Amino acid sequence: MSNISALKIGVQLQTHEVAPPEYYKIVKSALSIGVDSVFLWDHLVPFTGKQDDVAWDTWSLLGSVAPLFDGRINQLGVLVSPLSIREPAVLARSAATIALLGNGSFILGVGAGGFEYDDRLIDAPKDLVSRMKLFDRRLQVLCL
Repeated sequence: MSNISALKIGVQLQTHEVAPPEYYKIVKSALSIGVDSVFLWDHLVPFTGKQDDVAWDTWSLLGSVAPLFDGRINQLGVLVSPLSIREPAVLARSAATIALLGNGSFILGVGAGGFEYDDRLIDAPKDLVSRMKLFDRRLQVLCL
């Protein structure tokens, strides 16, 4: 028989449709019932694709909830931060700050990007080969 207590439960929250002060309440509630990890997505535009819809800044939201976490008990993270829209040196600095605020609790997930609505805003590479080359270069900087 398997040990159900070994099961870990994580949640991912979008960064739109809910006002920023509500994120703190939602995360606090999730942690109080035993959720092990909370992840926020990182997009400039909601999945609706409507630039008029508000997508709150992921990194500001992470900073607001990070003090609720303890890396020995629960984890905070981002799924995923597209390196096509994030400068790696700034991203590394932000991640280090969130890890400090979160008592050592932070998981940085990165990807190559490709969400067309984000890419349009900043003229990111549209084709996969170019995005992967950019991803490789930026990942090397991020890992320094």
